[in-house]
Amino acid sequence: MASVGIDSGNITNRFVMGKYTKREHGKLKSYVSYLYSMPLTYSFNIEIRCENMNTAMKINQAYREYFYKNMTFHMNYKGTVVPVRVGFPENAFQPTPGGTYQPGQAPGENFIKISLSIQCETYQPIFDPYNERPADSSIYNMGLGIWVNRDHSPEKIEGPLKWVTDFEDMVLVSGQDILLEWKYSYFDRDLLQVDLLYEEEDG
Repeated sequence: MASVGIDSGNITNRFVMGKYTKREHGKLKSYVSYLYSMPLTYSFNIEIRCENMNTAMKINQAYREYFYKNMTFHMNYKGTVVPVRVGFPENAFQPTPGGTYQPGQAPGENFIKISLSIQCETYQPIFDPYNERPADSSIYNMGLGIWVNRDHSPEKIEGPLKWVTDFEDMVLVSGQDILLEWKYSYFDRDLLQVDLLYEEEDG
């Protein structure tokens, strides 16, 4: 490995939601939390040694078939599938003699050397452990009820309050801000005060 560094120009917002898997008590469980994708760049210098030019040309053929020019690999990192983009150069294979034969030289020391450099782009997923929540914690339903105080006589009106925010399959984590929007229209009054109440179900 020649070098490794952070690609600061491609850093994105660290306050986005990400999903990952952890093993708990022998079982896999999905979680969501704030994800910080740290972009990384790696540089590798590669040297391939072979015994003759015929083998070197076979390696050259395999390189063009499988690796030219960019290729994406995937690995599993802390329950998250992370892609790795590898760029292979065009002038990768320029075989050069690795040495000349000397009397008493051990077998295998006189080889053909093939050198190339590759660049890798990937990212390190960093999840915020203080805001993680089980992925199956969702908002399934929102209740509706409006009480209007007319002449000191509480009156419950079932509407016409219409939610603008989409709560379907919404996942909330600790410390996350949520925007609640609704439309309200009534023929003889305005909605001046709203009380928001919530309860946790199933723990």
